[in-house]
Amino acid sequence: MSVYLRPTKPRTAETSLGTNGENELVNNENVNISKVENKKYKTEICVNHKQEGSGICPYGDVCVFLHKGDEQFEKRLEFEVKRQSHVESIQKLHADLAKATEELAKATGKLAKQKQALRDKIYNEIGRKVREWNNPHPNGPYYYDVHGMTQPLLAEYIQEIIAKMEMSNVHQAKVETGKGNHSPYNFPALKTFLVTEYPRGMFVPDENNSGVLILTLEQSCSKIE
Repeated sequence: MSVYLRPTKPRTAETSLGTNGENELVNNENVNISKVENKKYKTEICVNHKQEGSGICPYGDVCVFLHKGDEQFEKRLEFEVKRQSHVESIQKLHADLAKATEELAKATGKLAKQKQALRDKIYNEIGRKVREWNNPHPNGPYYYDVHGMTQPLLAEYIQEIIAKMEMSNVHQAKVETGKGNHSPYNFPALKTFLVTEYPRGMFVPDENNSGVLILTLEQSCSKIE
């Protein structure tokens, strides 16, 4: 199996806390269910404009969104509620991680070992939660939402994704990193990390959603045999 080059200098867990992590997630506004019901979803096209649709939508010819009355609306609403629960659980883990990191810095001796073990447990739980969310493929096969991961966790996850793609002879996948709208200075840290630290052309923005990267495996990508 080919092993693609890992980033040359990934940030440590400590320096990555605020990288698409605690700062971004804790500051992210909670989704109000009443707002969710009126939201236009960019993830699926309006049923009227699908191949089997009439081509005429009461919202206008430019409508490419789900809206009330569509067969998939309720399913999408249910998904958004579940996703918000997932986001909140990741938020809490990052808050717990920040607290554990602070306590570890003050601890000594045996207590320091206990605090380190607790911090490691919380840190690894973040990665487990993101994988758990993606396993049922809520957005389709080979679509991975990596919001909330730190750079080292993401680097490990990308290697797992690549291995799965190679085993299944799949050449493309989508990785949702977000646009950095809720990050400090609106900096898309995870997106930048993947685009700059992996072989050129391996990750490119989706032309329909700049918060999603297209992961493509090609023979030209640098790899270690």
